[in-house]
Formats: sequence, structure tokens, C-alpha cells
Amino acid sequence: MNAAPQKTVVVHPLERWLAVFGAVACVAMTIVIWRNVSSYQGMWPLPALYFIEIAALSMISSITFVRGGPASRSLMWGAVGVLGAFCILGLFSVGPLYIPIVLIFGAVSIAAEVRNSEHLTVHLAVCLLAALAQAALMLTAIRWLDPGAAF
Repeated sequence: MNAAPQKTVVVHPLERWLAVFGAVACVAMTIVIWRNVSSYQGMWPLPALYFIEIAALSMISSITFVRGGPASRSLMWGAVGVLGAFCILGLFSVGPLYIPIVLIFGAVSIAAEVRNSEHLTVHLAVCLLAALAQAALMLTAIRWLDPGAAF
């Protein structure tokens, strides 16, 4: 039996550069925010876990996207969803500072989607599910650490 040939994924050099730039900008911004926030409040476990998650996710999704693996676009769409949920739920604190990162990752994802003629609806569903999972995780962690918190 011959295995079905995998579709090759073409990553444009500009998309690679933007993905790497977005990840580096996210990590740099997270470090700056961490240093500023930690002088006013304790960092562990929240918001430290969120900052670690955001930085790690941006680096992992960028690396896999640059390599062009079969799941790279899905992971990048998931990162857009997670970062978008972080921006919305953190709207009154540091969330809006991450909007440029979401826009960069979103533009890279859409450009790769259009160029490779993929099914946009499937990856939009991945983005939405990742956003919902992130929102549920954030709200659950807040409720667990501060049972009296009102949403």
C-alpha cells in the first residue's frame, strides 16, 4: 500500500519574517510588562502563568509555522484565538498591548491560508475553539484562586 502523498506547505519569506517578528515582539513585550507589573503585585501564580503561556505559545507557533509542517497553520490559528481571548479578557489591564501581536499572527495566518488554498472555515473554527478554551481556562483559574471574584 502506498501512503497518500502529503500536500506540501509553502511558506512565503515575508510570512516567515512576520511570524518570527511577532513571536520576538510578544516575548519582549511580555518581559517588559512582567517587570512593570511585578513591582506592583505578586506574580505567582497569576498573572505569571498567563505571561508564560502567551510567550511560549507565540514562540512554539512561530517555530512550527516557519518549518512549514502539516499542523503549522492550525497551530498559528490556535495562537490567534488564544491571544485574542487574552486581549479581550485583559481589556482593562494589559490585554490591548497584545493586539498588534494578534494582528500580525492573524495576517500571517490569512495570507498562508489564501496562498495555499486551504479551507478557511476549518481554521477559523480552530481559532474560535482555542479562544473559548483560553477564556474558560482564564475564568476557571481566576475563580479557583479567588473564589469571591465576580464576573
